[in-house]
Amino acid sequence: MWCRPHRSVVLLIVLPPLIYTSAVAMSWREFKFNLRPIVLLAVGCVVFTTVVVAAAAHFALGLPWAAGFVLGAIVSPPDVVAPLSIHRRLRLPRRIQVILEGEGLANDATALILYRFAVIAVSLNAFSPSRALGAFAAIVVCEIVWGICVGWVMLRLRRWVKEPRLEITLSVITPFLAYWPPEHLGGSGVLATVTAGLYISWNGLRLISAATRLQGIFFWDLFIYLIEGMVFLITGLQARSLVHRYEDASLSRLLTAAAIICR
Repeated sequence: MWCRPHRSVVLLIVLPPLIYTSAVAMSWREFKFNLRPIVLLAVGCVVFTTVVVAAAAHFALGLPWAAGFVLGAIVSPPDVVAPLSIHRRLRLPRRIQVILEGEGLANDATALILYRFAVIAVSLNAFSPSRALGAFAAIVVCEIVWGICVGWVMLRLRRWVKEPRLEITLSVITPFLAYWPPEHLGGSGVLATVTAGLYISWNGLRLISAATRLQGIFFWDLFIYLIEGMVFLITGLQARSLVHRYEDASLSRLLTAAAIICR
């Protein structure tokens, strides 16, 4: 009873602004310069890992292909936090940090789209790689186009109103407008939100006044701080129920669940 509403809150309310702020903070020039390695890691590496895990699960464990792809989609996106923390400690080149941050923005979108296809295949007890690949490409293209459209419209509205408070209000609406329609139509919404944030990062200096940008920085810092605090609070409130639920579980099951969650 507790987990279902909290999961909806995280996906529909908490996730869009977090993704959006990370994309806006990304330098479009550096992202464009490193687009090839970012795409290879965020899409190619995730798809390759998903296929390898699905094949291993099918031939070694005897799982159906669809169930194997579900497992592969769950474990395929790498965690970008640990590599970035190591990068800052070792003071590696700036390009590596940009590639890691850009890959971290897009790999979850790829994994979520693959996961949804795999879940549908499991429920229908049928899987067609060619149809899945075509639908995957269509979703990616449509989400990118939608994200660009949302960023273009919101920037023009912000330039038209010329009022910092209204512009900040429109900036808050932007990630939800980019995320919710693709999510409702069967996509992930993550890629559209990232695209909208990158588009605004690219054109924001030209269309957003300095006063609005200055106020927006302080507002978004406080907004993200409150969101992250709410996430930790929700996690702490569920800790007791999770402990009672899994107190009789074996150690192997707990370690397996922890490994999947950490991924």
